Amino acid sequence: MRRTMNQKRTKKTVSSILIIVPLLILAATYCLNNIKVAVVLSDSMRPTFSTGDLIISKLISSEEVNIGDVISYGKNKEVPITHRVMKIEKNSFTTKGDSVSIDNTENVEKSTIISKYVFRVPYAGYIINWISSPWGFLLFYVIPINYICYTIIKRIIYSRKSHKRYMPQVF
Repeated sequence: MRRTMNQKRTKKTVSSILIIVPLLILAATYCLNNIKVAVVLSDSMRPTFSTGDLIISKLISSEEVNIGDVISYGKNKEVPITHRVMKIEKNSFTTKGDSVSIDNTENVEKSTIISKYVFRVPYAGYIINWISSPWGFLLFYVIPINYICYTIIKRIIYSRKSHKRYMPQVF
């Protein structure tokens, strides 16, 4: 019995570490502004990534871009566009989505380059979008925070109760 309790505790600890450590690394690099995280909204880059994927990309300058790289670009308030570089010119890049078979290229100024694609997490964008919705916010943030506050207050209240010790009776 004792052994299985320790094994269960070890499994929970290891699984928690396997979930928390990558998230902490991702959060730390995101906070250092070395990476960008984006949810894919269209299938223009299929099969490289699809709608609902979460793409991770690193910030770069326009000098680091090569032909064949997948880059994100856009002006300040625009939703960034992510396409593959087809041609490099003096002041611009020519980009194209992978799923577009016709010659549908776009000239992009070098000053609008944001980041270069590194890897993707399939379907994670759907989760991010759901968490951003009102129901997701309620279920993912409001309810857990209220539960944590409730348990903390409950522990504080119960820890203040004094427990009476009984003295052994001598006959």
